[in-house]
Amino acid sequence: MNMGTKPAFLLILLAVMIAGCLNASSTKPDWAHEVNWLGEKPDSIVEKELWTQITPYRIEYDIVNITAKSESDGLHLRVIGISNAAINPDVYDFIYSDRTLTRTSYLLEALQVHDRDSAIAAAMQKREVMEKGVTGVPTVRRILPDTSKKYYAAKTLLSVTWTGISVLVDPDEWKVVQVWNENAGVIS
Repeated sequence: MNMGTKPAFLLILLAVMIAGCLNASSTKPDWAHEVNWLGEKPDSIVEKELWTQITPYRIEYDIVNITAKSESDGLHLRVIGISNAAINPDVYDFIYSDRTLTRTSYLLEALQVHDRDSAIAAAMQKREVMEKGVTGVPTVRRILPDTSKKYYAAKTLLSVTWTGISVLVDPDEWKVVQVWNENAGVIS
C-alpha cells in the first residue's frame, strides 16, 4: 500500500467499525432482517418490549412492517412479519397505554412448509378427521403458549382447521392433543 491509500483504508475501516457498533446497539433482533415503521415510532423501551412479544416459529422474518397509530385509548401497533420461507405472514396487534404494552390479537401463519405439512399429516391421522371427510387446503396457524394452556399445555401448538373441524397438534411430538368438531364440540 502506498502512503496515500493507508489513511483512506484506515478511515474506511473505522467507518465500518463505527457502523457495526451502531447496529449492535439497535433494539432490532437478529431474526428481523428489514424493519419498516409507518407512523409514530415509540421510545426504545416500548420497542424492546415489542420485540420480546414477537417470536417467529423456526424461521426468520425477512421483512417486519410495523404500523403505529395514536388513538384515544393509546398507541395501536400492528406488526406483520413476512418470511420468504413461509406462504403466509404473522400478524400481531398491540396497544401501548399507561406504560403497558398489551397484545390484543394475533394471527400466526408464517410456518415453514415442512412444519405446515407435518401438522396437516398428523391431523389427517385422527379418525374424527377421516370420518368428517375433509376436503381442500386447511389453514394452519400457530397458537401461543398463553392461549394453548387453556386447551392442553403452555407451549406452542399448531391448529389445523378445515370447515367444521379443527385439530390442535403438538409440534414437538407431531401428535394430536385435541379435536374440535362443529357438531360434537371437543371430542378428544
